[in-house]
Amino acid sequence: MAPVQSNASVVATGLGIRYIGEHAYGYSGQVNAGGDATDASFLDFTTGSGYIVGKFQFTYAPDTYQEADCRYRIKLNGEIVLQYWDTSEVRAGGDPHQFLPILIPPFTRVETFGAMAASAGAQLQCCTFSGRVYGAE
Repeated sequence: MAPVQSNASVVATGLGIRYIGEHAYGYSGQVNAGGDATDASFLDFTTGSGYIVGKFQFTYAPDTYQEADCRYRIKLNGEIVLQYWDTSEVRAGGDPHQFLPILIPPFTRVETFGAMAASAGAQLQCCTFSGRVYGAE
């Protein structure tokens, strides 16, 4: 087994993005999305000089409100570029949500949010991102 390099990244959760060579990732960790339809922030970062081809995924962690609907949003530079409602009719138990492919330009602020329907209680959720970086200097 090869030794761990001194400059190796440590897996951590939080709002930011992390880079490993030509790859980038972000793990929000568990975030409490309240039941008042107010957006809870999962990830909030600004990309570097390369563009990224990647994918997001939102998940309940754990899925305690089987009948609750949740809205997810992805913003680039303050503009909503993707929004959808995950409804209990299309979700099977705690199954992860679909991957959401995206191309992120260089030097772009990326924000992801989730909000439970107003009639639902709070729900712990996560957002993950992984991608390949191209053209970074």
